[in-house]
Amino acid sequence: MKQLFTILGLVVGAMAAYGQATTDEQLAAHYYREGDFQKAGLYYQKLYQRQKTDFYYDYYLRCLLQTKAYDDARKLVKTHLKAN
Repeated sequence: MKQLFTILGLVVGAMAAYGQATTDEQLAAHYYREGDFQKAGLYYQKLYQRQKTDFYYDYYLRCLLQTKAYDDARKLVKTHLKAN
């Protein structure tokens, strides 16, 4: 019985984490489409920190450039290039 609750807890936790990522993705895309690059950048930063994909990198970099955060953009490019 204890194992059942443990497994159930893990499944619910995984579903909650997946749901959060989906929500962050949706909010990031929404703010980006609306031209609110400051808010979109915050979400893409969080997504990129969780999952270092080229997709999140690209949108996060675009947001930094749109908001003229050139120093942050430069740092992002350097770390991304080192990692790849």
